[in-house]
Amino acid sequence: MPDGTQRPAKKSRREYKGSGHVPYLRERRDRYYVQIAVPKDLRGRFGWTVETYLGTGDRTTAKAKAPAAVAEILASFERAREGGPIRSGELKSQAESELRRTYAALAADFLDAHGRLPDLSLEVAEDASDLIGASWQTNRLLGKPTTEYAEEVLDRIGADKSEASIAALSQAVLKAQAAAIAMLQRGIEPPPLNGQRIRRTRKGSAPKVSEAADTFLAERQRDKTARLTAQTANQMRATYRLFVDHVGNVPLDSISREDAASFLDAIAGLHRHYGRRPGAAKIPLKELLEKYPAGDGDGLSNKTLNRHQSTLKTLFRWARKRGMVEGENPFADLARTKARQSEVTWLPFSVAELNRLFKGESFEVRPSNHSLATARPWVMAISLFAGMRQGEVCGLEGEDVRRQDGICYFDVTAAKSEAGVRRVPIHSELIGLGFLKYVKHVGSGPLFPGLTPGGPDKKRGHTLAKRFPAYRRDRKVERERIAFHSFRKNFVLALELAKVDRDRAAQIVGHERGFTFRVYNPEGIDVAGLREVVEAVNYKGLTLR
Repeated sequence: MPDGTQRPAKKSRREYKGSGHVPYLRERRDRYYVQIAVPKDLRGRFGWTVETYLGTGDRTTAKAKAPAAVAEILASFERAREGGPIRSGELKSQAESELRRTYAALAADFLDAHGRLPDLSLEVAEDASDLIGASWQTNRLLGKPTTEYAEEVLDRIGADKSEASIAALSQAVLKAQAAAIAMLQRGIEPPPLNGQRIRRTRKGSAPKVSEAADTFLAERQRDKTARLTAQTANQMRATYRLFVDHVGNVPLDSISREDAASFLDAIAGLHRHYGRRPGAAKIPLKELLEKYPAGDGDGLSNKTLNRHQSTLKTLFRWARKRGMVEGENPFADLARTKARQSEVTWLPFSVAELNRLFKGESFEVRPSNHSLATARPWVMAISLFAGMRQGEVCGLEGEDVRRQDGICYFDVTAAKSEAGVRRVPIHSELIGLGFLKYVKHVGSGPLFPGLTPGGPDKKRGHTLAKRFPAYRRDRKVERERIAFHSFRKNFVLALELAKVDRDRAAQIVGHERGFTFRVYNPEGIDVAGLREVVEAVNYKGLTLR
C-alpha cells in the first residue's frame, strides 16, 4: 500500500510577487489553493495559516485568480490590526457578494431549486424580523445560523465581532438573500458589475434553440474540472430535443411564456417510464405522446417536470448573459410543487433488514473469479462501515487503500465535491472480515474487477445499482424510501448516536465543514483522529459472518 504521508508545505513569503511567480499557490489532488502563513501577532485570531480554494484544477486559471485571493487575505490581516466595527463600505460589499453567491447557488441547482423558493423566501423574511431566532436556527442558504455566518465573515475580513456588527451584517446578508430569491422568481439577473450593460438584440436575430443549446453545452464541458457528467448532459440534450419538437427550431427570442407553459403541459402527458422504451430517444414528441401516454397517476413527476423547466430556464439565462436575448425568462416561475423533503429522503435500514441483506453472503478474500456476487457483500459492508457512497466504493482502485502511521484507510479522490475528497480509515469490522487480505489479493487496478462499467458515464457501480432493488426485494426488504444509499444513512445515524461532533463527522462522510474549521484548519484532523470517529460506529445485533 502506498505511503499516504504528505510532505510539509513550503513556507510562504511575506509579500505577493505577482507576474510569473506565484509563491502562495498550492496544488493538492488536482485542485489549486493559495496558502499564507499568518503573522505572529495575529495567530491568536487566525491560527497559523489561512487557505483559500480557487475553485479550479487548471493551473493557468489558478494563477489568474491567485492575486485577488491573496490580496483579500492580506487585507484582512491589515484590517484586523486596525480593529473597529464593520464599516458601511464593507457592509455594502458583503451584501453584494451574498446576493451574487445566493443567486448563483440557486441558479446552478437547475434540477429542483425553484420548487423551494417560496419556502426559502418565507424563512429569510422570518429570520430578518427575528435575529434572536436567526442566532440558532439554521439558514438553509448558508448551512448554519445567519449570525454564526456573520461572525465568520467578520473574522475573515478582520473587523471586530461586536453585537452591533454581527446584527448589521446579519441583516445585510438576509436582505441580500431575499433580493436574490426575488430576482430568480421574476427571472431577472443581478445588476452587471462595473456598470456594464447587456447589448440589446434585434427581434429574431438570436440563434436558434438547437444552436444555442450546442454552444451552451460545449461551454459547460470545456473545463474538465467543472464539466457535467455524461448522464446530466444527456438529460439536458433530451430536454432540448423535446422542446424543439414542440415549438420548432426557432430563434430563442421568438419563444414566449405561453410556449414554455404549453411545452411543460405537453410532456406532463408522457408515461413516467417512456424513456425506457427502445428507441425513445429518437422518437418525436408527438409520437411519444401517442405511444406512451400517461395513465392515472403514471405521468412524469413534478420533480422531473421541474428538471426540464430548469434546464431550459438555465439555457435562457445563459443566453441573456451572452446578449442573445433580453427581457423576462419565459421559463421563470413555472416550477411545480414537489413532495416535501421529509417525504422523499432515504431512510436507514433497520438491523433486522441489514441481517437479511447480509444473510448467506460470503466475504471471499481470494475469489478465483471476480463477479457481481463476490463484490456485492464487500461494497455493502464498506458503505455501512465507512459511510461512502455506492459510486465511491465501486470506483475504488487497489492503490486507493493506503497506509499512514500504521493505519489503513481509503483515499477517496473520485468524489462529487471538494469536501468529498477525503481519507476514511478502514473499520476494524472490515479488517476482521479479511478485507486487507482481499486488497492484497486484488493488487493494483479496480478493487472490484467483477463490476463492469456501464451507463452513460461508464461507472463501475452501474450494474450493482441497477440490480440492488431486486436483490433487496428477494431478501424481503421492501419498505418505501430505502435504497443502497440507506447504508450511508445508517453510518451517519451511528455517528449521531455515538455523539460524534458535526465537524469530525463531516470529514469522514465528505460533507462541507464549517467556515472556521475549513479556513483555519484546512487539513482537518489527522488519520488517527479520523480512525477514532470511524471506530465509534457500532451496530448492535448486526450479524455479518
